[in-house]
Amino acid sequence: MELTKSISKRNYNAFLWHGGFLAIASSFMDVDTIIPSMLINAGGTSVHVGVLTAILIGGSKLSQLFFAPYINAKEKKRPLLITGIYLRVMALAAMALIFFLYHILPGGFIIGLIFLFMTSFSLGGAFANISYTDILGKSILDEMRKSFLSLRQIITSAGMLVSAWLAGLVLRHYDYPVNYFAVFAIAAATLGIASLGFWRIVEHFVPVVKNYRGIWSSISGELKSNTRLIHYLLLTNTLGLGYALLPFILLLGKENLGMNNDFVSKLLLVKMTGLIVAGVFIYFYSKKIKYNTILIASLVLGVLFPLTAWLFREHETAYFISFFIGGLYGSLFAVSTSGILLEISTHTNRSIYAGISGAGNILPTLMPLLAGVVIAAVGYQSFFIAILLFTLSSIYFIYRLNCLK
Repeated sequence: MELTKSISKRNYNAFLWHGGFLAIASSFMDVDTIIPSMLINAGGTSVHVGVLTAILIGGSKLSQLFFAPYINAKEKKRPLLITGIYLRVMALAAMALIFFLYHILPGGFIIGLIFLFMTSFSLGGAFANISYTDILGKSILDEMRKSFLSLRQIITSAGMLVSAWLAGLVLRHYDYPVNYFAVFAIAAATLGIASLGFWRIVEHFVPVVKNYRGIWSSISGELKSNTRLIHYLLLTNTLGLGYALLPFILLLGKENLGMNNDFVSKLLLVKMTGLIVAGVFIYFYSKKIKYNTILIASLVLGVLFPLTAWLFREHETAYFISFFIGGLYGSLFAVSTSGILLEISTHTNRSIYAGISGAGNILPTLMPLLAGVVIAAVGYQSFFIAILLFTLSSIYFIYRLNCLK
């Protein structure tokens, strides 16, 4: 089926529908707050929290490598996408059921069930993400991608802002375990509504190249044949470090100023405002600016926001400025790297590239785990200097990528 402008627009709107409701669901299944808190309340230890976090973040990224060759060999990706999404919906519904039956289930059994269903949730997300990237790349016309990615960023940021407030309201209004039953029930329902957008997609089919190479052979072959993929991975591992830096700027602020919860919530609002502002800017100028320009802007902002926080760490205003700039950076980085991945891949290898991209994002994944140890050993100043040097090194990879759009 030929990808016409009308079909592309239909798919554009279907993906936005999913993005909007996914954003609302996101705070109800947040891996940094909701899920660890839930596990601790259920009797989990710090070891349990560490293992579950590794499964949800690292496991999700790594498993994409194993799914990618299988998905890449399938001509129809939408059934695989829907399968992954509904595996996540069922996992969330099962989590709600655990807390509905909480008082009649043994404590150790509850912990085991949480790990089982959260592992299913993680794997479903990895499976769906590869199919999502593949379908997005071939179901929306090239000239509409940048405006889509920026508009999706705006909707996602606004949805996350609303959902964070709603999730907090639910957790405060109900007592444990009813509050977590409500949280996971809402997450399952909202994610289910988000999935309805995918039933509207008219998938554009392209012939697949049957590739019977093993996982590592497929990865090695793609890395050897496309140096832009290597530069893309190095870019996301250097410029992408800023993605995981804001929590440590917040920690710096707490140590210097003793920030309260009200101040922290204001910082979140400022960050979301930055995300939305940058998204709106790209949306209106999507046809005039190239990804290289957006990356350069991300680099400048990625240097400015930690530098501002460090140089003026004794002043509250500096943290508002830093979080606003951090929001701008986060939005520009997300839009540009998503678009570039679609640009450097083709219809026949996009699933493989999505898997490599997810698993290859090593430093931003490890940095939060190592940062605490590094800061304790060498202090904030050396830590920030190291991050800034890594960020500045990304200029070389931006130049080497030489994006066409």
